[in-house]
Order: sequence, then structure tokens, then C-alpha cells
Amino acid sequence: MSVAGHTATGTGVNVHGDLTSADGTEIHGTATGDGTGMSLGPDITVTDSKLYGESRSGAGVKVESRTRLRRTLINGKSAGGSGAVVNGEVSSDAGSAIAGNSGTGAGVLLNGSLTGGALTGHSGSGAGMLVTGNSQISGVNVNASSEGGTPLQVNGELSTTGGSLNGQGLDNSSEKRQQVYEVQNRLSQNGHSLKQVLISSGYREQGTPVKVEICTDGQCRSLDAGMKDKPSRP
Repeated sequence: MSVAGHTATGTGVNVHGDLTSADGTEIHGTATGDGTGMSLGPDITVTDSKLYGESRSGAGVKVESRTRLRRTLINGKSAGGSGAVVNGEVSSDAGSAIAGNSGTGAGVLLNGSLTGGALTGHSGSGAGMLVTGNSQISGVNVNASSEGGTPLQVNGELSTTGGSLNGQGLDNSSEKRQQVYEVQNRLSQNGHSLKQVLISSGYREQGTPVKVEICTDGQCRSLDAGMKDKPSRP
């Protein structure tokens, strides 16, 4: 059995209370304009459900804060907007998955925290997964891909604990970021620049350039420290 809702600029299907679907019932929400195909939450539990949302230029599916997914599959599609949007704190069990697909927008837009389950984002020319705000993923198996854009684009801060990205294990990025900050603070407090550290190390190798790349929160910059036998002046 299938249940469907349609709109142009509003929301095709709104789920604002706890939902349990029986006998494989599917729920479809469609927006033919810039509306949202389906919206879930906030503060609800969705169990044993298959939910589909599609929009022309808005979000296919929006999952709002404090939504809990239990053995539930969510699939959002959009031609020009985000396929699936995750806002606030959302938790999934191992049997749940969120997928988003977009033509020119982000496959999945994450602005909050997601714990558990699987998250898949794909885009034709946008980001497979776009991260904004101060976001976290914990124990999530993420697959992000794009045909003409970047698989993962971070426009805010992303902290990771466990889980995987495209099959590769994810370390705790908060710990790594803290280590970088601590090193930067020690250098600043000691009045040393990065080039001065290279000079004081005493290491020399004829004719080999020294370049150091520092990356923080997905943004990188390169520093030219000169040659190992003749470091640049700080």
C-alpha cells in the first residue's frame, strides 16, 4: 500500500507525530515547485517505515531535530535543491538509512548531528554531502559522491567519531583539531614562528625545498620555509 501527498510550494507530507508503518506501507511526498516533498519531526520516532520525498527546486526530505529512526529508510530527491536535509539532532539505528540525490544541489545537507545508521548523498554537479554550521556525525557510515562537483564540502565545522566515509574509517576529528590548536598555541606563546622552528631544528639537506601545509576545518594554506640548507628568514 502507498500513501501520497502533493503540493507546489508547501510541503507534500508533514509527519509531526510518532509513525509506525505496517505491511510495507510506503509514504510519498511531492512538491512540484520550490516546496518540500516531505518533512519529519521535530521530536518524533519513526519505526518500520519507507519514506520518499521529491521536489523540483526545494528539499526532497527534511529531517528535523530530535527525530529518531528505527528500521526506517528515507529517500529524498530534488532537481535543484538538496535531496535530503538533516537539521538538529537526529539518531538512527543500524537498520536505518537516509539517502539524498540532487541534480544541481547537494545530495545531503547536514546542519546538526547524526548518530548511527547510514547516510548516502549523490549530486550531479553539486556536493554529494554539504556540511554547514557546527555539525557532528557519530558511528555513521557515510557515502558521498558527485559527478561534476565535490563529494564532501564542509562550509562549517564537522566533528566525526567512528563510522566511515566512502569505505574509509573516520577518526575523531575533534581530537585532531585540538592537537593542532595546542601546537599553534605553544608556538605563539614561545614567540616562535614555524620557520624559526625549522631553523632551530638543525636539519639541513642540500637543495631540498621545505613546504608546510596547515589544514584546519577543511581549509588549507601552504607556507614556504625556503631550502632545508638555507631556510627563509622569519
